[in-house]
Amino acid sequence: MTTLGTGDVGTPGVGTGRVRDDGHHGIGHHGAGDPVTGPAAPADTLSGTRIDARTGAPADSPAATADARTGGRTGGRTGGRTGMAFTLDRLALGYGREPVLRDIGLDVAPGEVLVVVGSSGSGKSTLLRGLAGLLPPHAGRIVADGAEVAGPSADRAMVFQDDGLLPWRTVRGNVELPLAVRGVPRRERAAAAGEWIERVGLAGFERRLPRELSGGMRQRVQLARALVGAPRAVLMDEPFGALDAQTRAGMQRLLVGVLRDTPATVVFVTHDVDEALLLGDRVVVLGRTGVRAVLDVPAPRGDGVKTGPKTGPKTGADLAADRAALRARILEEL
Repeated sequence: MTTLGTGDVGTPGVGTGRVRDDGHHGIGHHGAGDPVTGPAAPADTLSGTRIDARTGAPADSPAATADARTGGRTGGRTGGRTGMAFTLDRLALGYGREPVLRDIGLDVAPGEVLVVVGSSGSGKSTLLRGLAGLLPPHAGRIVADGAEVAGPSADRAMVFQDDGLLPWRTVRGNVELPLAVRGVPRRERAAAAGEWIERVGLAGFERRLPRELSGGMRQRVQLARALVGAPRAVLMDEPFGALDAQTRAGMQRLLVGVLRDTPATVVFVTHDVDEALLLGDRVVVLGRTGVRAVLDVPAPRGDGVKTGPKTGPKTGADLAADRAALRARILEEL
């Protein structure tokens, strides 16, 4: 991952996440605790392995399981690429001798949107930088798709609160930058940049310089730049924190729309509990001693209505009550 300082380079209905015997928080369950299962899977005629019809992966693999729990958001939209899985194993992270985070155990499923909330100083940004490979652990390890994270990677993109756009480059030039760094041919990177500029609503502004853009437009450029290289994980550090309320709401809607067509795993840091409930599949609450809770969001991003084996379909009023209970639980844990 080439950061360039810019982001070049993701009660019923109030779940707690699965917690392993060692206290490690897993990828969670649907509904009232039933394990997540994938769609009907045909057998591989050569090996007898059950194959997930949507992802092409073994039915019990992380890719197929995550595809089921995220409503298919992980499957096949970018040439078969799927989101990145993370495992944090007894992790300690910090900047000095004393770690900010201690004994963190957490799994992040491929393709999920995991939102991290916590008070100032709880280690939210520290955690994100560890996942990005920008901060080595004091103890324990961070594993991405089975390989220990030892440094930055182009498959893990960062998006910061400060957009960090290069002031002498146009919108198109900034969006193309990560592809140029990788040596992608000019025509190919121009086409990719043009597609993302259009997707974030900036068509017609390609030749503008950052100083000619509003704060929200600059964040749209940063989002396009982070996603143009098709990363498998996007790590977002309060990217909308400095925006006014109206612009922030617009950027949240834009991100929700983009995520429908992006299989990348997203870890999103915020102080805003309502933003966490709007964007996340799950919410991790950090406290002074590490992870205080891992909570499932009912019907994340409005993606349909959850159905449980005991409760049946949930009404809008049921979901509103679930979200209100979850909001209260998060505030209690903070």
